Amino acid sequence: MAATSGLTTDQNKELARQYLEAIENHTDGHIDTLEELVADDVVNHTPASSDELTPGEQRGIDAFRTHAESVTHAFPDVSFDIHDMLAEDDRVMVRFDLMGTHDGPFMGVEATGKEVTMSGIVVYRFEDGKIVERWSEADLVGVLQQIGAMPEATGT
Repeated sequence: MAATSGLTTDQNKELARQYLEAIENHTDGHIDTLEELVADDVVNHTPASSDELTPGEQRGIDAFRTHAESVTHAFPDVSFDIHDMLAEDDRVMVRFDLMGTHDGPFMGVEATGKEVTMSGIVVYRFEDGKIVERWSEADLVGVLQQIGAMPEATGT
């Protein structure tokens, strides 16, 4: 099935995979190929990974870079384990686990050196071979608990 972005769903899935690989293959926190994969006017609907960004919609490549590179600075050894990747029309959904060592600030918490695993689901919308929109749901509370910034839930 051809996607409305002019690419097939398989091509869009490959672009989503390339984006996650670009994060993993960063250079000292800088994602070298970001502009090749993300549109200048991208809309990031859920950029809550940096204290410089507030929850809610952020627009533009600069805000997107701040979001994405907050992850690479916080977890320099970041890696993704992709469990599912589904595509329809111009959208790709990825269910993943992010793993890394908390060696930089994350959501206002200084480095702890603790290893973390975060589950998440992200949806990308593509146009002309680039990400133009992004939505995500991730277990940020779990990460904050793993790095000691929030107490573990107790039974009632």
